[in-house]
Amino acid sequence: MWHKLFGYLYKNIVPLIPWIILYYLMSILSTELNNSDEESWYQSGVIMAAFLWSPRRHWLLLFIAFFLAEVTANIPALAHEHPVIYTLIFMALTSTKVLIALSVQYFSRKYDELSAIVTWIVSTIILNLIMAFLIYSFVQYYLNVALLDTFWENYSSEVTGILSATPVIMGFLFTHINQKYINLKNVSLGITAIILLIGAAELIFNGTIAHVDKAILHLPPGVSSLLSLCLLIILSIILSQIWGNPGGSIALLIIAAFSGYYTLRETGPFFISSLADEEPLLIAQCFLAIAALMMMFIRVLTSYKDNGKTMWQIQANYHLETGSGKFHWDNLPAWFSAAPHEDMEDIGNVLHHIHTDDRDAAAEHWQQPWDAGGPRVIRFRFKSRQGSWLWITDVSQILRQDPHTRTIVGCWKVSSTANNAPASIMGRVWQS
Repeated sequence: MWHKLFGYLYKNIVPLIPWIILYYLMSILSTELNNSDEESWYQSGVIMAAFLWSPRRHWLLLFIAFFLAEVTANIPALAHEHPVIYTLIFMALTSTKVLIALSVQYFSRKYDELSAIVTWIVSTIILNLIMAFLIYSFVQYYLNVALLDTFWENYSSEVTGILSATPVIMGFLFTHINQKYINLKNVSLGITAIILLIGAAELIFNGTIAHVDKAILHLPPGVSSLLSLCLLIILSIILSQIWGNPGGSIALLIIAAFSGYYTLRETGPFFISSLADEEPLLIAQCFLAIAALMMMFIRVLTSYKDNGKTMWQIQANYHLETGSGKFHWDNLPAWFSAAPHEDMEDIGNVLHHIHTDDRDAAAEHWQQPWDAGGPRVIRFRFKSRQGSWLWITDVSQILRQDPHTRTIVGCWKVSSTANNAPASIMGRVWQS
């Protein structure tokens, strides 16, 4: 009994701890920024990343954990102002992230990274707008307090917090860097890009570029700021291409640190004297969100281009008799096998070489009852004989079915190696 209890805690509770710690760290950062009458909700990006990264079977525990974290992080507000109403608001805000992740699951094309990212962006904007309207209507009805003047400020902070923080977190989680990039040349180029990015950010945000423009260049107002910010994005994209996802996340953290620090000190390209107190930091968050989304799209598109030469070129066809669990393969490459060829003839052995995170879904794909008709598609990681993880797309369809057994015909297609997978922020959102 105790063994099962500890096994359950280790498998389901322990993975939540890093997310909760990260949530509290982002809450502290956001609180420090909000002390200046400017709204920043980076912890929303942590919650969003957790739901995108985690399999759906963990979502209930994640929801409970983040809801309790929201409540405990805001105990001072709850102690003085309508605790029941604020508790319901925190529950609604956490529920919005669940709805966004569900939208990605059900409305994006399965295993299509680009479709998933577009769906995530659109659902983030729309669902947060709907939830913000419902929350503000609820507060106005029950408390008779008009909060329309802060509606757009809080909504924008929520959306930009998600769109800017989530890609940074997911970039560190998706550390799939091709081995050919790990060499002295690329390490040196990456370090050089970081140094250039830090130097450029310091010159831009401390006002040096603006002074040079006034003294020498005499460009139209705002042009120098726009060009300098474009330079930061270019350097960030370069670092992302050299070091992959972690490089992009490092670049965004550098820009976020400089923009936040100097904007709060009332200097830099985002601080304009005619703006309201809360607007410069909001503009900085919008810039970070735009930069993050741009890098995501470029990473995914370049990954598709890099893999396009070999994608779908290697495939193996099979018949599976579910009653006996036996595979019958056609044109199965030797290097495709995770073991000697005869091991690939038993469904148990095949499942053994599928990644543990994908194994249950693959077993259900082949073994659970399903209706005859259109083909089923599933994607999983499979360990080859050489020890590398391959992304396999399985397309299968029932050929014959009777009360005792059925025959499934299908094929495996190699889309890429797992170490060179596209830079998706979607995590394991398609897993059950």
